[in-house]
Amino acid sequence: MMQKIQRFGGAMFTPVLLFAFAGITIGIGTLFTTEAIMGGLASCGVYSIELFVSGDDVYFSQVTPRPSRDGLVTLATQRVNQFDLQARATQELPIDSTLVSPGAVRFLPGVTPSLEAIAAAMEVEETTVRMFGPDVLILSTADSAAEARVRTDDAARAMKKM
Repeated sequence: MMQKIQRFGGAMFTPVLLFAFAGITIGIGTLFTTEAIMGGLASCGVYSIELFVSGDDVYFSQVTPRPSRDGLVTLATQRVNQFDLQARATQELPIDSTLVSPGAVRFLPGVTPSLEAIAAAMEVEETTVRMFGPDVLILSTADSAAEARVRTDDAARAMKKM
């Protein structure tokens, strides 16, 4: 690990070590908003950044310059969700990304649930169901993300039984 730090330079690599995703996100965000680098493509907004982590290695996959399905968990977990964050960022307004509660999201693509199935899923503690286009979105919160994932799984099973 020390060789990697020395190779990339401690001043640049240390923030990424301490705040891995925040450091990369800020770096890429700065890239996209700097007119000297991006020219006419420079813009403010929310970027969905996909990274793969394998041991000590972090691989960049893609950047999506809009809210994405990955960020829908913010509907349950943050004071301001990804759609509001996008609007605030593009208008250069203050952003509050305070975590309200750990959470999880589960997609059920192409499902058209009955009202009874939705009610069964919503009986799971701290769980709500939203229709998202042709998909069902199950959102759960809990004291931990792991517990929230269990709740989304329980809700999905309850919905499929109906």
